[in-house]
Amino acid sequence: MAGGSNSARAAALKQGAVDAALLSSPDDIRAAGEGFRILLDVGSDYRLPWGGVSTTTGKIRGSPPEVEKVLRAVLRATRAITELRNKDEVTSWIGKFFKLDRAMAEEFYRRLVPSLNPGEITERDKIKLVIDNAVERGLTDKPLDPDAVVDFSIAKQLRF
Repeated sequence: MAGGSNSARAAALKQGAVDAALLSSPDDIRAAGEGFRILLDVGSDYRLPWGGVSTTTGKIRGSPPEVEKVLRAVLRATRAITELRNKDEVTSWIGKFFKLDRAMAEEFYRRLVPSLNPGEITERDKIKLVIDNAVERGLTDKPLDPDAVVDFSIAKQLRF
């Protein structure tokens, strides 16, 4: 299996230097469009939090209105992306942004929407899995309690 960046792994696959490569979207979708087979779509089978909004404890305590404004914007954008009535517009944007044809952009959208969590709070056990995985991979040397790294207090107030 090829290592390195996503583009390096995709290039190794296309050149026949490897038989398989771990590719994130949209490169896996592009590879499928070029005749390669997706053997496993980890994102569809194994749901973990893959992103979020981060800031310092000082910012949360010192500027709650500013933090709230950012969170509100992220929640609105997430909801807009996931609303079926916006599918065509979002799919079109995905195609332009990632330089994908319509079918590939639709596949990206099909995978993207279930990975988003509009207005919901990530479960504590999923956050713990991410932390445990980071320890396992040597990205940090100390296991952390999920409550020590997340603060959903403002997000919980914004639920609408």
